[in-house]
Amino acid sequence: MTIPLNMIDEMFIHLDDPVRPLTIQLEARVEGRLDEERMRTAVQVAVRHHHLARARLKPWSADAKTYEWLVDDESQIDPFRVIESSDPARLDDVRGDFYSRAISLVESPPFRVLLVHDPGGDLVMLAVNHTACDGVGALRLMQSVGRAYAGLADPTVDIDPAEAHRLAIPTEGRGLQDRLHSGRMTVRQVTQMRGRPAKVVAKDPSPDPGYGVHTMRLPVAPLVASPLRRRLGATVNDLLLAAVHRSIHEWNRQEGGSAGVIAIGMPVNARPEAWRYETMGNLITSEVITTTKGQRQSPEACLAAVAGWTEAVKRRGPGPALASQARGWQGRVSHRRSLGKVIKVVAHLLSGTAALSNLGVVAPDW
Repeated sequence: MTIPLNMIDEMFIHLDDPVRPLTIQLEARVEGRLDEERMRTAVQVAVRHHHLARARLKPWSADAKTYEWLVDDESQIDPFRVIESSDPARLDDVRGDFYSRAISLVESPPFRVLLVHDPGGDLVMLAVNHTACDGVGALRLMQSVGRAYAGLADPTVDIDPAEAHRLAIPTEGRGLQDRLHSGRMTVRQVTQMRGRPAKVVAKDPSPDPGYGVHTMRLPVAPLVASPLRRRLGATVNDLLLAAVHRSIHEWNRQEGGSAGVIAIGMPVNARPEAWRYETMGNLITSEVITTTKGQRQSPEACLAAVAGWTEAVKRRGPGPALASQARGWQGRVSHRRSLGKVIKVVAHLLSGTAALSNLGVVAPDW
């Protein structure tokens, strides 16, 4: 079985870098200790539920117009490994090492799983090459692994993966008001993004490969019950976005850097409601949420600005971006590969200050 890559899949191929691989990074902690062989079997079972979980890039010819996935019946290599961790303080080092390893697409599967035996409760770490799926898809794969380990049924939606991207495009036409609204959003964003957005000042600008990881716990209840959030009609994700904007502003101020316009990239799940948290693949659009220095002077002003952006995004919907992605890249794969460095440079110039991923709703059976 072969599946053509969509436009955003191929973009991630061009942007992937072995030094800092473009991966989706996800983990789950459990109480107690997981059985290693049972976990390895659970990963093998989960792979059979998702075509892209056992896919690899098909070799392309000189005149090929698109990349294609080749879906194997079984994975070619074992993506599962286990380590012992006796020092909880070093877990971030374990994360950094695992998530900094490139995931090749020439062999299936396009992901890796690490089981960490930890005194505070085992961790299951998942890293997926972003070319294969987005955060929602990675969460769905992790759910399949959990269900297989527990011996639960894992029903999947009957969607042809080659058609999933086209099926996600809204079928109803966009009215004049919606088109005007979308145009106003574009004008507002271009106006606010005069010049390049601020970058996070590096504490240690060393060119070391890989990622540094720092994890922290955020109590959920105060975020949900926040009077400010309720008063402004903002979501928890809006609150996190505003917090990132103000944190970068303060960090850059302390480090002697500038922070004019801060732009946070935010992926938006574009799956239709009927299968919103199903299927592996890159079924997302990308939005850039910007704030000015004045809007970040108080939590209230910053949250109001961010909530205004996200509300406008919800009203517009993913239709225009999805339709553009569906048209795909033009020309031959070989020609686009020769422009890989140019694509990276352009992407760097257009990239925002940081990114915040939103996985959405975790299924009730978790």
